[in-house]
Amino acid sequence: MHRKTIIRRATEAFTAWLLDNSAAAKFERTVAQGVVGVAAAALSAASGMPEWFTGIVAPSVMAVLAPTMDALGKSLARDGE
Repeated sequence: MHRKTIIRRATEAFTAWLLDNSAAAKFERTVAQGVVGVAAAALSAASGMPEWFTGIVAPSVMAVLAPTMDALGKSLARDGE
């Protein structure tokens, strides 16, 4: 039997995570969005960007990630039907 690559396993795990509508998975996705947003803000601060820019990076990243993850989850669910 052919063994799945680590990329394929990660992709399948990510897909399953997006399709999971449990309260725990929703909480995990919210936390992940926050972590990515804060990391992006920290990178912009470390790179010397102005404070006003750094202050809008995290909410902007979260504003993009939330609907993107939702759309991916809906698309994957529709494809799986």
